[in-house]
Amino acid sequence: MNAKSSKSPLPSGTVTLLFTDIEGSTELLKRLPEQYGDLLAAQRSILREIFERREGTEVDTQGDSFFISFPRATQAVTAAVEVQRVLAEHEWPGGEPLRVRMGLHTGEPCAGDESYVGLDVHRAARIGAVGHGGQVLLSETTAALVQDDLPEGVNLIDLGHHLLKDMERPEQIHQVAIDGLQIDFPPIRSQDQVFLPPNNLPFQLTPFVGRVDELDALEALLHDPHVRLITVLAAGGMGKTRLALAVAERQLNPLKNSNGTAKTVYHDGVFFVPLAGFETKEAIVPSVAETIGFRLSEKRDPLNQLVNHLSQKAMLLIMDNYEHLLDGVGLISKILEGASRVKILTTSRVPLKLAGENRFQISGLHVPQNGSSTPEELAEFDAVELLI
Repeated sequence: MNAKSSKSPLPSGTVTLLFTDIEGSTELLKRLPEQYGDLLAAQRSILREIFERREGTEVDTQGDSFFISFPRATQAVTAAVEVQRVLAEHEWPGGEPLRVRMGLHTGEPCAGDESYVGLDVHRAARIGAVGHGGQVLLSETTAALVQDDLPEGVNLIDLGHHLLKDMERPEQIHQVAIDGLQIDFPPIRSQDQVFLPPNNLPFQLTPFVGRVDELDALEALLHDPHVRLITVLAAGGMGKTRLALAVAERQLNPLKNSNGTAKTVYHDGVFFVPLAGFETKEAIVPSVAETIGFRLSEKRDPLNQLVNHLSQKAMLLIMDNYEHLLDGVGLISKILEGASRVKILTTSRVPLKLAGENRFQISGLHVPQNGSSTPEELAEFDAVELLI
């Protein structure tokens, strides 16, 4: 496989990035100074043959490390598994096993003439750096794409959320467990393992596009101790739900803001309650209870039970599509009155008209105005970016 040149552009769009390097290569060089060249050449030959066969593109190679791009996550994971199996079976010069660690992440980095740029590249590299020789680590994005299509004899192990160097949010990391190879490794070398509050937020396979100002403003409202109820208002199809989920995902992050102040942490959970399919207000309380894992008794009033349960909780509830259940908004008031550490974020086409409601109106994404624009100028508009 040849490194990409300006005549052969890198794959663009959604790609899976794979970083590899040899664990303890410096010590290996010291122990086997005369054989290290042959060892390194054999490793490069094995990796290049497998990566090329699995449609990988060699982005960069430095010393004993590789940076490879794949058009599909399943190709990348299959290649990584095959590499580890071949490396384990190979007879290495000096008789010492060669142990390669790998990190994979799927994203949409910007493809230049010779390499990629963007946080997705750094995230993939950081994931590779925290592993051990013989270990293959995946980001949550990559794991979600391959979990139902893994090679035979391969499973995923959830290693939890970890804080990676220079990354603002924790990353949920998964280990690829390969039958016949080492599975038990020491704890990964992340800066810290982060324990996130419980949540049921649906995983998004595509990135959140645009609305940076709205997202920041909505989060500022959630961090305001005097704000308990927020309604995101817009017509149908404007992106209310996606915006609410994006700001909810931020609340899972226990890190500090850039000014050093701590974000609000909802220790007891961040929960999403979709209401679009409900026909009557009576379905709301049982749905909220089921979502947060609380069993209602048939002998007592459901709303009173729910409020009593929430009274000692620090929780964020996202109640989506409330506009057709306006006769049931009273239960929101009951929850807010009886559970002082619970906040509620709703989405609706119309205001709920409740005391203390903070209405957050959104409109369409920014679009180009009349007149000619260059492709570079058009790409600056959120609507164009989403379309692409």
